Amino acid sequence: MKKTLFLTLEQKKKREKICEHWLVTRMDFTKVVYSDEKKFNLDGPDNWKSYQKQNQPGKRKKRQAGGGGIMCFGLIFSSGILCVKKITGKVTASSYQSLLSSFAVPLMFDLMGDDFLFQQDNCSVHVARSTLDFLEE
Repeated sequence: MKKTLFLTLEQKKKREKICEHWLVTRMDFTKVVYSDEKKFNLDGPDNWKSYQKQNQPGKRKKRQAGGGGIMCFGLIFSSGILCVKKITGKVTASSYQSLLSSFAVPLMFDLMGDDFLFQQDNCSVHVARSTLDFLEE
């Protein structure tokens, strides 16, 4: 099966428009700080419900108790610096804001001063009203 990215015509036009804007305004990407979260499982990808042992073809081993893993939050700076922090518990809008205020925001101001653009994806905790209000403040 061929993997493709499904974008609507409207989404494609919005992407083209923002790229044109960046070119016209000469967007300085050295001032962008990227962020993301990632879960690392101890026994394979998230979508593995079971797996086959190499020395026992035809038998499948089931993952028990979720298999275990670690959740991390990372910031990537244009200078090449990568800062990672372990996240414990479930990520909610409130816990995400706490992570930003105690870890991310002080670090970004220390490394970038007050002239930077914080980039995150549209994860539900990132776009929650309370998180957007927190970031606006």
